[in-house]
Amino acid sequence: MSLNKFMHPRNVYRKPPDFKALAIKYPEFRKYAKQEISGKVSIDFKNKESLRALTSTLLKEDFGLDVEIPLNRLIPTLPLRLNYLLWIEDILAANRKTSDIVKGIDIGCGASCVYPLLAAKHFQWQMLGTEVDEESVLIASNNVTRNGLSDRITIQKTPERTMLDGVLEADTVYDFCVCNPPFFSSEEELEPQNVARSPSRPPPRNAMTGASWELVTPGGEVAFVESIIQDSLKLKDKVRVYSVMLGHKTSVGKILAALKKPEVQKVTSYKFCQGRTTRWGIAWTLTPSVTLPAVKQQPLQKPKSLPFSHMFDTDMKQTLEVLRQLMVKLQITYSVRKNSDEICGMEITALANTWTNSRRKRREEKRKQAVSKSENNNTELKPEDSQSVGPEVCENEREEIEEKVQIDVCDKISENGSPKSEEVERNPDLVTENEIARVGTKRTCDEDAKCSNNPKRVKVENSKAASKTEPYFIGLLLLEQKSFGTEMELSWIRGSGGRDSAHQLLQYFKNNIKCYE
Repeated sequence: MSLNKFMHPRNVYRKPPDFKALAIKYPEFRKYAKQEISGKVSIDFKNKESLRALTSTLLKEDFGLDVEIPLNRLIPTLPLRLNYLLWIEDILAANRKTSDIVKGIDIGCGASCVYPLLAAKHFQWQMLGTEVDEESVLIASNNVTRNGLSDRITIQKTPERTMLDGVLEADTVYDFCVCNPPFFSSEEELEPQNVARSPSRPPPRNAMTGASWELVTPGGEVAFVESIIQDSLKLKDKVRVYSVMLGHKTSVGKILAALKKPEVQKVTSYKFCQGRTTRWGIAWTLTPSVTLPAVKQQPLQKPKSLPFSHMFDTDMKQTLEVLRQLMVKLQITYSVRKNSDEICGMEITALANTWTNSRRKRREEKRKQAVSKSENNNTELKPEDSQSVGPEVCENEREEIEEKVQIDVCDKISENGSPKSEEVERNPDLVTENEIARVGTKRTCDEDAKCSNNPKRVKVENSKAASKTEPYFIGLLLLEQKSFGTEMELSWIRGSGGRDSAHQLLQYFKNNIKCYE
């Protein structure tokens, strides 16, 4: 879900940049821009060079800044950085006259030096940027000189693990500090699946950029920020407003708890929303006269059923062809609602879950094949073994009956008022209702009375009744042709399987369509 409407009201990127206009105006950006069939211009956000071209182009277009951004360092996203500085501007406006000179500090300015450059150029502030990496210090200094901002920005190299203590000038009081700390505590956390709150959470859309020390620090962002808090307790009112930006929601409560000190006068927080990313700002002060205004933000209201999505390397025609084969195999019916060269939308219905436990089913099939092969080789069973065959066969047959009862029935869809038969591509291999009834009465077990009391038989009857009342899954499936592949979105509408059934089904499509790529 795009969070642009929750951006700071003065953020120029509340309205997304016009990529087409930028591609026409800037040849360097045009090299990475791709025009889709619909005419829309986009870039590959998984490509670091594309991200760098976008950031450097926006800095030129919107702020008149010419910035060198190395690929082996952090590539900043401007909407987020601008959100942060606009929040600081609101805090300053509540505490001082606009004519006063504002002095700020950026802890870890990086090679791009984006916070000091934006602060000096756009807000007319004076900035001190600190950095531990010597190469980044050199590049940042060159960026300041190139843009003629040496009178407003100072870049200072600091020892490793140095925050504020020992850095500030003795006779200077700073109005604020900003910091974008390393978010992670280990390199394992750099893999999104290792830190995702839910397996259904989609992976990040942007490529991860930055040197190791810009991303990882012992103890993660919590330990990093706690060091800044300790420095603030020593420095007190040398900095009027201390602030940091957090990358993990779970860190917010820990930092707020760490700020419950007698010396800390006031604390406030802010949520940075942009694109599909959320970050959290924390600000505190040890100066009694400073006011930290509480900003009332519009609450995020996510859709009740956010679609699950995946990008395939194949084009839409190939993906659709394989998808139809898979739906035939899964006994899924579908009604095409929209179909063109660029997009295909359909409503799909499954009366039962036929896509999970496939591994167990494969093992069962191999076991049956082994038994059949053994019988063909005239393998004789011992008398005592033959006595135990009956109940086991009965149990296996009941499992087979149960699975067949849950198979999709096209005839039921028309009866329930779903898409008409001429709109649905009928699977010729579907088992009809009469065939289910016939299979359900099949008996080969010698202990008939015992099998008729088997609880699984009751489960079979319950499954039949459930399939008549509500399908397992009804949802919308959308395929959209992109310049670099096909995007699939699957939304759950209703069904006894719940929203998680949409995620399971998309995972099945994802794993099986990959076999054809």
